[in-house]
Amino acid sequence: MINVQEISQDLFRWTAKAYHRLAGAGILDEDSKVELLNGQILVMSPAGNQRAACIDRLDELLRDTFGKTVNIRIQSPVF
Repeated sequence: MINVQEISQDLFRWTAKAYHRLAGAGILDEDSKVELLNGQILVMSPAGNQRAACIDRLDELLRDTFGKTVNIRIQSPVF
């Protein structure tokens, strides 16, 4: 049986700084369908109707809950 923790320890973990350098070097651009999660660069799934509806509902819930006390960014990069 494969131990997933052993495999994941062998992976190179990207930092946000290194990830942004890829964009600065032209390796990734704004049309690249990837995201950085837990140090891994993953290909994003195409957004479907169910995902879009969920994002809209979550956006509405967060704005109703927090109003203008926080900055809510929907599907925008985090700096």
